[in-house]
Amino acid sequence: MTTTSAAVPATSPGARLEVFDANEIRLSGIVQRVWERNSRKPPGWKKGDEDPPPDIFARLSIYDRFAEELRPEDHADLRLDPQQQLPLRRAHYVTLRFPYGRTSDGLDVSLSPRVRVRVTGFVRDVPYDESLQKILTQLRMTDRIMDGDDRKSVQRISTYVIVRILMRLGT
Repeated sequence: MTTTSAAVPATSPGARLEVFDANEIRLSGIVQRVWERNSRKPPGWKKGDEDPPPDIFARLSIYDRFAEELRPEDHADLRLDPQQQLPLRRAHYVTLRFPYGRTSDGLDVSLSPRVRVRVTGFVRDVPYDESLQKILTQLRMTDRIMDGDDRKSVQRISTYVIVRILMRLGT
């Protein structure tokens, strides 16, 4: 899925041009985990060229009023509220991606866990294939692996937010 920006043509000179972006998303949350993965080679890359910087990914936890409330007695060790007045909620998780480790305006990204951030970007789905053997190994279900599972391909989809704007809100 790519961003779906569409411009409405101006009917006369000097008329206002409107831009619609049906896939833009704004989120605020707490960074839980940060990791890097090698970037795809950019268009025009040739063997011998310097490798591009890695993409940076971050798992963002989002707490909102629609999240499931947890029973305080079951999760007393998670409470950061000493007077226990605030509801304890289960988080929603979103993966953020910073292509080549930068925001869209070219600034390098530096994130660490437990930092509050607000991001603007767009959602992207990336399909990929993975062997059944690899999936079962990651799930620690090696007793279910059969001969030929390394050749059986499972189609999967990775969904994440490509970040254009990043704002730190504090630690």
